[in-house]
Amino acid sequence: MPSQTIPPEAEFTLSKKDLNGDRFRTGARYRCALATLGHLLFPDSGEHQQAWVFNLSEKGIGLNLQQPLELDTSLVIKLKSPVHDKAIKMAARVIHATPEADGSWRVGCQLLEPLTPDMLEELL
Repeated sequence: MPSQTIPPEAEFTLSKKDLNGDRFRTGARYRCALATLGHLLFPDSGEHQQAWVFNLSEKGIGLNLQQPLELDTSLVIKLKSPVHDKAIKMAARVIHATPEADGSWRVGCQLLEPLTPDMLEELL
């Protein structure tokens, strides 16, 4: 019987722990469709930026950016629903910025208000 191979990303994600040995994530993450574009607003400076959205969960969002963001940076993320012609805005804060092999950065953000199952379904 052939063994089942876990993709390297899944292995890394499953083994990632914080300093206390607890898992970072408590909910399921869902990979977003390719070319899912998000618009970022930084309330402290009024600056805007675009980001590729990699994944989404009830309590967090993963972004791909060309540069890292400082930890605890406050931002508002606006995503357009592929189902309806409306945008959903989510307040968030940066919890990690990790360099990727291609020179980009994976930036993880914690949502300040969890997404409802209906909102999550609408965005995916």
